[in-house]
Amino acid sequence: MALTIPCPNTNVVNLGDFIEHVSSNVDCKDPESVASVAPKLRALANDRHLVLSTLHQQMRNLFANQRVPTTQVVVLGGGTDFYVRADIWPAADAAGSPTYREQANIFSYGTAQNFPCLMTGHFGPGLINDLYAYDPDAIIGYAGEPVPLTFVERLRLSADIAVMFLPHGEVVHRLPPEQLSISVALMILHQSGDQQMVDMKTAALGDYAPELPSSRRSAMLRLAGLIGDGNTQQLLDDLIVASPCPRTRLAAYEALSSLVPERTTALWERASSDTAPLVHHLARQKISDLTCR
Repeated sequence: MALTIPCPNTNVVNLGDFIEHVSSNVDCKDPESVASVAPKLRALANDRHLVLSTLHQQMRNLFANQRVPTTQVVVLGGGTDFYVRADIWPAADAAGSPTYREQANIFSYGTAQNFPCLMTGHFGPGLINDLYAYDPDAIIGYAGEPVPLTFVERLRLSADIAVMFLPHGEVVHRLPPEQLSISVALMILHQSGDQQMVDMKTAALGDYAPELPSSRRSAMLRLAGLIGDGNTQQLLDDLIVASPCPRTRLAAYEALSSLVPERTTALWERASSDTAPLVHHLARQKISDLTCR
């Protein structure tokens, strides 16, 4: 279950001091160390001008900088292996508007996801979070796969607590607050593995959102499979051996199959021995399709 940390303080720290503190004192690979910074994150969120001042600066740079905020995320700053951002959560009636639907990203209210981070409230009544447990070892990882979920608890991201959402065995279904709310989050960049996205209407895994790092890596490898050369083949082989991400290894197999079609059967036979259930499952499916041709 998520770790709820009471933070009933009114102290205020500025963004620069917070980033310096995390950079100097927090081991981002240690969940307990990350959780220890909850009071500082709460003090950062107590700065009522935190999001607005960043937004003003980005508005000033609007025509000089293509990396502008979406309707839901404002990146505030960061360090080597973390960053701080504000998430904007519209109320239910606003979430259904065309503007929100066109720019909404991986935080859809209709999807639950495992989303490891440390968050606290900043503005408004606070986002509502329903937490569900699942068995990650029982999940292969393909879109449409049923995911048995067990309800754990409901949390509101209010201004007097911080919540550390856990990376494994838990998904969070975010529900719209009664009024517009903003949260402030400490995001850790070292987290590896795939983010599970569950369609709450079907209780099945959804397609990966294009904003996810693994989706961007897969898109890059698909392009490599279309225009690559001999050097590309070696790089793809290296990724198959070294990458810890099952989706990246799967994309590398697919790219190699496109680059060297005469190796297709051998590649998928090799992939079928991959330790990741997702790669193994889809490799066996590919072999079956090849056999039926």
